[in-house]
Amino acid sequence: MPQVDELKSLKRNKIRENKVSIASYFEVEKDEAPGVITTISAQDIEQSGARDLTEILMMVPGFQLASDVQNGLAFGFRGNWAHEGKILWMLDGVPMNEIGYGTYVVGNRMPLAMIDKIEIIRGSGSSLFGGLAGLGVINIISKKSQGINGHRLTASGSFSKNKRGRFETGYLFGGKLANGTEITISANLVEGNRSNKLYQNPTGSSVNFADSSSVNNASLYLVIKKNALVCKQYFEDYKFQATYEPIYSQTRTYFQDYSYTFEREKIRVITGARYTHQLPWNSLFGDPAFYGSQNIVTGRLQGTLHGNYKLNNRFQFAFGTEFQSDWYKYFFRQHQAKANPTQQRYNGISFYTEINADFQFARVSAGIRIDKYAFFKPLLAPRVSITKKFGNFFYKVSENYSYKLPTLYNIVLSDNFSIVPEAIHELQAQLGYNDKQWDVSAVYFVNSIDRLIVFSVDSLQNENYRNRGSMNTKGIETEIHWKNKDYQFQFTHSYYQSFGLFNDYIQPTGQTAALALPQHKITMLAGFRVNRHMRMQISNITRGKFQSIHPTEETSLITTNKPTHQLQLVVQLDHLAGNKLAITAGVFNILNQSIVYSFPYMTGYQPLLEMGREFHLQLSLKL
Repeated sequence: MPQVDELKSLKRNKIRENKVSIASYFEVEKDEAPGVITTISAQDIEQSGARDLTEILMMVPGFQLASDVQNGLAFGFRGNWAHEGKILWMLDGVPMNEIGYGTYVVGNRMPLAMIDKIEIIRGSGSSLFGGLAGLGVINIISKKSQGINGHRLTASGSFSKNKRGRFETGYLFGGKLANGTEITISANLVEGNRSNKLYQNPTGSSVNFADSSSVNNASLYLVIKKNALVCKQYFEDYKFQATYEPIYSQTRTYFQDYSYTFEREKIRVITGARYTHQLPWNSLFGDPAFYGSQNIVTGRLQGTLHGNYKLNNRFQFAFGTEFQSDWYKYFFRQHQAKANPTQQRYNGISFYTEINADFQFARVSAGIRIDKYAFFKPLLAPRVSITKKFGNFFYKVSENYSYKLPTLYNIVLSDNFSIVPEAIHELQAQLGYNDKQWDVSAVYFVNSIDRLIVFSVDSLQNENYRNRGSMNTKGIETEIHWKNKDYQFQFTHSYYQSFGLFNDYIQPTGQTAALALPQHKITMLAGFRVNRHMRMQISNITRGKFQSIHPTEETSLITTNKPTHQLQLVVQLDHLAGNKLAITAGVFNILNQSIVYSFPYMTGYQPLLEMGREFHLQLSLKL
C-alpha cells in the first residue's frame, strides 16, 4: 500500500537526513554537526513538485535569487551577493563553480530526478573546503546504482500565455554487473525560457523577455564503482541568452574524478585525482573586438587526500591536503597570439585538520585550514564550534574566520595584479528541537566581509576587479517543519540587516539592505495525501520589498520593488501502472505577478523577470 510504503520511507529518510558528513568529513548527527546544516532528501524534492534547483533552494532560509550580467540567474545569501565565488557548489564532492570567475549560474540546470540528497552548510565552509566556500557550501549527492535499480525516464513541459516555458527529458540508469561493478548513468536535455514577461522600465522604455531569454542545457553523468574505487565522468553544455545584448553566454564543463577509499576499524582515508576542463562564461555571437578577450579556456589538475581517525567514542580527528594547478588561455587564436605568456598557470596547496571532542554537555569542534595559492600570502581559516543535543533539543554556537580567494579572471582583470583575498568573519548561534515529526530551529548570525572584490566597467568599457570597502550583515532565520505519512507543513522566515561600514557600490547610501536582495523572505508549504494515488501541495514564497538599479545614459535610477507572492499548486498522481508511472501537474506563479530579479551592483544591468503564470506537466516512468 502506498501509505505503508511512505511511512517506511519517512522513517528511513528521517534517519538519513539526521546523518551528514559535509560539515566535518565524517558522519555525525545533523543536530550536532558544526555549523548550521540543511538537508533535503529525494522524497522532499519529489513531494515538493519542484521543477528546478532554484525552486528547492528558495525554500531554504537565507537564499535569494538575483540577476547577474547577460541574464545570468544566481543566488545571494544573507544579504550578500554570493555569486562570484562565495558559495561552493559541488556534485558528489566535486566542485562545480566555473574556474574563471568562480560563478555557478542557476536555472534549467542539475536535473532533480538524479538527486538523492542535498546537504547545505548555511555559513562559512572555508576551514574544510577553501577559498570559494566563504559564505556557504551546497553538495548535491546523486542517486547511485542500487537507489535507481533499473531505468527511469522523465519528460516534462510547460506553457505560459502561449509561450514555451521549459521542456525537459531525462534518463537514469542504475545497475550492478555480474562482477560487482556498479554503474550509474544520468542524461538530461532542457530547452526553455527564463521569462515571457513584458517589462516596463521606469525610464520609459520596455523590454520583452519572451523573445530574448532562452536557456538550454545538456548534461551527461557517469559513475562507475568497483569496491573501493570510484570513477566519475561529467559533461555539461549550458547556454543562456542575454536580453540586453545580442549574445548568448556559455559555460561548458567536463571533469574526470577518481577516488579510492581505504578503511579500517578506526581510520578512513580517501585519495583522489581530478581533471577539469572548462569554457567559463564565454560569449557567443557577439562582436569579437569587444567580447573576444572575455572568452577563455580553463583547466584544473587536482590531487586530494582526506582522512578521519576515531580514537575512541569521545575523540575524532579529520585531516587532509589538496594540491591544484589552474591554467587559462584565450579561446580565440588572435588573442592567444597577442598574449605573453600564451598560457597562464597558478598553483595552490592546502592543509587542514580538525578535532572533535564529545563531552557530556558539549561537542567541541576546532579546526584550521592553511591555503597557499598563486602569489598570495598563506591564508588561515580557523573555526570553533560547540554543539550538543539533549533529548530532542539541541544548541550550536560557532565562530569562523574564512576568506574568498581571487579566481583566475579576478587576477587577470585586476590593476597590475593588485587584487587580494577577501576576509570573512562569521558568528552563529542556533537553538532547535527535532523529533520524528517536528523540526524547529532559530538561527542568529553576524557576518562581516572586508576587502570586497567587486566588478566594474569604466567609461571606456574596460572591465576590472578590485577590492573595495566592506559589508556587514546580521539577521535571524526561523524554521518550522512538520510531517507524517499523510500531511506536511513548512514555514520559514529569513531576515537580515546591513550595518557598520557600507559599500556604496553594492548598497545605496543610508539603506540597511543590499541592492536586489530583500531583507525579508517568508516561505510556506502545505501538502497532504488525498488518497492512495493522489497528493496535493500548495506553496508560496513571499519576498519583501527591495531596491533595483536602472542605468541610463546620464545616471542610474533606483526604484523600490513591492513585495511579491510566488504561489504554486501541484497535484501528483503516483503508484500508477503497477507502481511504474507517476504524473505531476502544477500551476506556478498562480497570481501572475511580475517577480523581479535585479542586478546587485550600483552600475550595470537592468532587471530580469520570472516567468508569468505557468502550467506544467511531468511524466515519470520506471522500467
